[in-house]
Amino acid sequence: PILFAVQAHAGTERRGKGFPYIVHPMEAMEIVATITPDQELLAAAAPHDAKIDALGAELSNMPAIARDYAIMGDKLWDIFHAKDPSDHEWHYRGLANSLRELSDTFAFQEFESLINQVFKH
Repeated sequence: PILFAVQAHAGTERRGKGFPYIVHPMEAMEIVATITPDQELLAAAAPHDAKIDALGAELSNMPAIARDYAIMGDKLWDIFHAKDPSDHEWHYRGLANSLRELSDTFAFQEFESLINQVFKH
């Protein structure tokens, strides 16, 4: 799982932090290690926001965001802690790019379609 997480986040940077994104999953694993020695839980912490898990979690959010954006427009971003829509776009497009190997799945295609619907260029 650690190697998988490293590969999944290769070339990405933690937004605004100036260091590789992989530091975040490794820190998450370190925190889990302070709670339990369970190797399976530690292994799950490393790729916790890569691949299929992240797609499932974010795909559950995107339909609501797309629906609310269609109603509220840019006022939608006021309800979030990060109010700049470019921060949200960076997050969702970065996730889609890191999951591109799933591009032949319906879930990925729906996710990318919703991203394009909300973040038009």
